[in-house]
Amino acid sequence: MRKKLLALLVAMTMTMGMSTVAFAEPSTSSFDLDTTKTNETHAYELYQLLTGTYNDNTKSLGDIELGASMDSYTGTAQDIADMFEGKSEAEAQEAAAALTGLKAVDSNDKGDFSGLVPGYYLIKDVTDGTSLKQDSIYEPVLFLAPRDTKSNSKVDTVSVEKKTEDINDSTGLKEKEVDSADYDLGDKIPFQYTSKVPTNADKYVNGYTFIFHDKMSAGLTFNNDIKVTVNGVAYEVTTNAPGTDDATFDVVVAGLEGYPGATVVVTYSATLNGDAVMGSAGNSNEVILEFTNDPQGEGTGMTVPDINIIFTYGITVNKTDEGGDPLEGAAFALYKYTNSDVAITRDNAKTLTDGWEVVADFTDTVKGEETTFAFNHIDDGFYKLVETKTPAGYNTIDDQYFVVEASHKDGEAPSLTNLEGTAIDGTIELTADKTNGTLKTDIVNQTGALLPSTGGIGTTIFYIIGCILVVGGGAMLFVKKKMGQEEA
Repeated sequence: MRKKLLALLVAMTMTMGMSTVAFAEPSTSSFDLDTTKTNETHAYELYQLLTGTYNDNTKSLGDIELGASMDSYTGTAQDIADMFEGKSEAEAQEAAAALTGLKAVDSNDKGDFSGLVPGYYLIKDVTDGTSLKQDSIYEPVLFLAPRDTKSNSKVDTVSVEKKTEDINDSTGLKEKEVDSADYDLGDKIPFQYTSKVPTNADKYVNGYTFIFHDKMSAGLTFNNDIKVTVNGVAYEVTTNAPGTDDATFDVVVAGLEGYPGATVVVTYSATLNGDAVMGSAGNSNEVILEFTNDPQGEGTGMTVPDINIIFTYGITVNKTDEGGDPLEGAAFALYKYTNSDVAITRDNAKTLTDGWEVVADFTDTVKGEETTFAFNHIDDGFYKLVETKTPAGYNTIDDQYFVVEASHKDGEAPSLTNLEGTAIDGTIELTADKTNGTLKTDIVNQTGALLPSTGGIGTTIFYIIGCILVVGGGAMLFVKKKMGQEEA
């Protein structure tokens, strides 16, 4: 569009009076709008502003008359010509787009118009951006037929990109700018969305505004900590919570007509709460960007939603006896390794004593009748399960160390692709259910005394006791014999 509008400037430098000049025979032309960014939900209208006789040598129009779209216009063709003459490309564009009461001479959904008589034409994208949720900008194109038979203009679009971070508390590994992540209960989750202001925002007569509509699922709590930058500089905005269109909150960034082409970045956080859904369904957080898209009016467009998914999981411990039956009287505590300063691996996990943080401890909350213990809303990392209360007559299990691992697929539809739990040199076995987000295990207690292994301290104790008995028996025998001799 910008290049082709240069044709207007060339034409306006000549005399556009009604004098008779030897011009080439009138001809028809076809005009094609570059549709690389259009889609079938757009609508385009064609307006004929001026007609005349086209001079193929000078590529200009003479003998001008008002076009078919100007029925309600009270001025003359020369008035229209004067409106454009001597103007810059942008000014001529604005002048044409500002004309009101025009009657469209043609319309379609591709912006392709043919069979045009010589003249000046205006083509507009008239899609209802609000109702159709379109991400396009109304960008009128002014052209001269038949000189401008092909437009290099594109239908500009506005987009928004939403990202989060995935952090492993155990290893310290951080993946930035991802579409999916997993977190623990109470974790503060960072979010960010980025968008660019159109380069012609300064030409919008009513100003230019971004409105970010953010919608969170029930498992996420907005922390009301919005920060916005425009080209890296802090920018004052309005935050409304709750927002419109069922949004959790809106962020209104006004006055962007002063920042054409600028990058707008919005950051904030949300906390994973107890209503969070475990498993592959995840907890969604989406944003839709509403933006000004009519340079001469009040119209707005909408982007398609950009979605992030936050996953969380659970561990279920079933307490059983040797026969596999539920066993009462136990309690457990789950610990997670969170000291990223000391690297943890499968080889050293059992030797690290510091850095284990309690996830949940049932010791003081159970009544002694429970046989199932659910540790919900955890994420990936290194864990240990500790039996803090043992049923009477049973032996306490050793601490069980294991790793929870998960992987996600990013993109337009983020998803949970894998969930598993693996024991670290222990007897625990974890069965994963990706859909429900659970890892289940049976903890079996054994009855009876646990005899020390052969060669251990226990054997030594038996030897010592045996020796004492032997020596003691010998002493008793000696005493009795001595006493018998004295009596004799």
